[in-house]
Amino acid sequence: MAAGVTSSVQLYTAAINACMANDGTDFQAAFDIYATMQRNDVEPDDLLYGHLITFAGRCRKLEVAFDLIEDMRASGLKPSTPTCSALMYACLQNNNFAAARKVYDTLIARGVPPHISQYNALMEQYALRYQLGNVVSLLSSMVTGGIAPNANTFRILLLACQRADQAELAFELYQLMKARGLQPKHNNAHSICYTLLRACFNRIRKGWRLGGYPPKAEPAGPYSALPGIRPAAAQQLLHVLEPGWAPGGRTGSSGSSSGWPGRRHTFLDNTENINWPLLALSTYRDFLSWGYKPHLEILDKLLACLRLQLPQQQQHKPRQQAAAPPAQPTGPSLQSSPVGQASVVEEVPCVKTQAILRDLARERRALSAEERLYEVPFDRRALDAVSDAINAGLLPALKLDRPLTVDMRGFPPCLAEAYVHVMMAALEARGAAVAAGQVKRAVAQPVRLVVPAFDHNYVMWPSYVEKLYVHYNEQLLARQVRWQAISAVG
Repeated sequence: MAAGVTSSVQLYTAAINACMANDGTDFQAAFDIYATMQRNDVEPDDLLYGHLITFAGRCRKLEVAFDLIEDMRASGLKPSTPTCSALMYACLQNNNFAAARKVYDTLIARGVPPHISQYNALMEQYALRYQLGNVVSLLSSMVTGGIAPNANTFRILLLACQRADQAELAFELYQLMKARGLQPKHNNAHSICYTLLRACFNRIRKGWRLGGYPPKAEPAGPYSALPGIRPAAAQQLLHVLEPGWAPGGRTGSSGSSSGWPGRRHTFLDNTENINWPLLALSTYRDFLSWGYKPHLEILDKLLACLRLQLPQQQQHKPRQQAAAPPAQPTGPSLQSSPVGQASVVEEVPCVKTQAILRDLARERRALSAEERLYEVPFDRRALDAVSDAINAGLLPALKLDRPLTVDMRGFPPCLAEAYVHVMMAALEARGAAVAAGQVKRAVAQPVRLVVPAFDHNYVMWPSYVEKLYVHYNEQLLARQVRWQAISAVG
């Protein structure tokens, strides 16, 4: 500018962008550039205003963002998608959701739709408030305006379903996401995988405790009036996302409506036949097949889904009349899927868990008291998942031929418990090999586990389920906030 190059608005826009680089917060420098541009009689464009409004929002200067809108109108420029999206972003960055929604409504009334990133941001705010209906309404407006949902949109839709206790609908959306070829990546993959596993866990927990999901809800809390499956919300979502949807289709035997005559949805129309532990495991394997390296929180939630139900808990369940099995779906076969592999029985809702318990009981009867060194409260596939994580380098290796020290202070509670079970199994196998003469020389090596100061009542099986990760939850929530912030970009 000292050389006299002052006539290009692109030059000023680039200078403002430089102030914003690397999460910069020196808004005064950007505003000085804007003032210099005005003194030099350079006409700004909507792109420059969009950058300035975004920067003002990042720097928590919401009033300046609205002042810039007034400057824009005074210069004869009409609101556009970049500037409107920037203003919505500024409102949300300043935790003023009401203002963001008002801006959105004004823009839609004027026929100026925001960018998909701001649609996603608004929908996420509604999802966090357990307002699935408003999420669906925004999605309908977005798709009607010609904006196709991206992977981040599906992440938010899945979150909305999980928060509203609509696990079946969440997995219908997950199938649609895969059918569209929207493979989640990086932090998006983590958020989606965790949300789906949490949805499975919520359903499994319903069979564990009276009152269902969520536990200990306050009378006036957001969960107080959560229904079961919401046919209206499900129909509208599928209407928006599934090509060829025709409202007014027949009603399935489970009570949900299908938009195609004779078509049944895999999850919504088979609610009584879903094997939630197996569905959690297959979802986890989906993400592994895409090259996703799971965080410890993901593995921990999977293990929570694969925990066996206590026989003592089953004794308190009311007896149920045997129900006739629902009609088989007319669509693709479910024999190899997590749906349709469990049926309704007389006493307990989870036949798969009961079958596992019966298998374990038969094994215990076959073993002598000396051979039964400990019992494992997990499905066998849970320990296989831990072993795979050890082999992949996600968890410390178990090298029992030398002194072993494992720092478990960063382990989530359920993962820590399962890891110890895997270690015990490895020690048993090594002892059996020595007894059978398969190992010529075996010297007992010390094993040291470094654990945090922790109330043992929270990690004794299954009391930690009742406590809901009391000590661990704060750290997990903080990490989730960071992941959501990263995932929300785009």
